[in-house]
Amino acid sequence: MANFDFPSSPSNGQTYTANGITFSYNGTVWKRETGATKGIKGEPSTVAGDKGQKGEVGAGSDGAKGQKGETGATGGAGNSNSTQNIRRFTGNTTYSPTSGTKNITVYCVAGGGGSGRAQGDMSGEQNEQGASAGGGGGGACIGHYNLGSGFSASITVGGGGSGGPQYGQNGSGGTGGESRFTPSGQYSGSGTLDANGGGGSGNQSSGGGGGGSSSGGINLSGRSGGTRVGEVNPGEAGIPAYVFGTYGYGGRGVTTANQSSDQAAGSGGNAGVVIVYEYLV
Repeated sequence: MANFDFPSSPSNGQTYTANGITFSYNGTVWKRETGATKGIKGEPSTVAGDKGQKGEVGAGSDGAKGQKGETGATGGAGNSNSTQNIRRFTGNTTYSPTSGTKNITVYCVAGGGGSGRAQGDMSGEQNEQGASAGGGGGGACIGHYNLGSGFSASITVGGGGSGGPQYGQNGSGGTGGESRFTPSGQYSGSGTLDANGGGGSGNQSSGGGGGGSSSGGINLSGRSGGTRVGEVNPGEAGIPAYVFGTYGYGGRGVTTANQSSDQAAGSGGNAGVVIVYEYLV
């Protein structure tokens, strides 16, 4: 079959026949008009076609809702929404909680020790001054209690140790008194709190009285009284293990400097205290 040789510059509607087939020009392309026969079916291709695009993910329905878990155990009552009440005890008594109190925190501070006598010698031609060391600070302890029915507590508050007397055979300062908090009734917590008083310093001694110890709850020891410096400068008062104002301080040392007498009485220690923080829910 001869090759088709279409006119190079056809006009619209022009026809061209070759090999028994007629074509007409529609102004753009040659279009076959006659002689069209059905072609023979081609053989299957052995070359794989391009991979199609990935389809969109299907929108599946949500799964069924799981069963509700069991209710947890009820927690203990906290203090975040509670009312706080603070009570101070400076003498021996029985503590009864304020109505509605669920738990308490107790601070037990013992009395401070007294300082000893200062003793110089200004007889005859002598002009020697004297000074004493400070008394020790009272011990302290801290306890916590969850209250049940019938709760109460016996309170003992230690007094301050006496200062050494100006005259007499024994010029040492006295030991501070013991402070105690002894609970009874139904409760859980720290048990008995027992704070010991600070020690007194000796007559014209250079070393201060020892700080008080304690037992029960959180135990804290007072600070020893300050030592004297030379024969003129007295020792400082011992600081209590827990400070509430001036409660539980030891007595400051004394001196005979600038005095007409060659002996000076020691300073008494300060009494202790029991402080109770009540939490009412």
